[in-house]
Amino acid sequence: QILLIAIFVYYLMVWIKNTRAYTLLKGVLIVSVFLIIAAVLRMDTILWICQQLSVVAITGVLVIFQPELRRALEQLGEKNDVVKSDSF
Repeated sequence: QILLIAIFVYYLMVWIKNTRAYTLLKGVLIVSVFLIIAAVLRMDTILWICQQLSVVAITGVLVIFQPELRRALEQLGEKNDVVKSDSF
């Protein structure tokens, strides 16, 4: 299981580095660090605002990463077609 997770994380990081997602990932990491600091310092108002924005943020991430997600799904579909055609 650890090996499968490691392979998944590796390919995810390679995919992120080869797309515009790398720049966006750095921004997400900065916001995450800010939220961790807010949690440690018990800044309840900031944490409440972030909780309320989380649903909107998920939708925003899907919209922002739509081209990369489409490309990844297309590549995944192409790999499955190769496997299916080889098995027959």
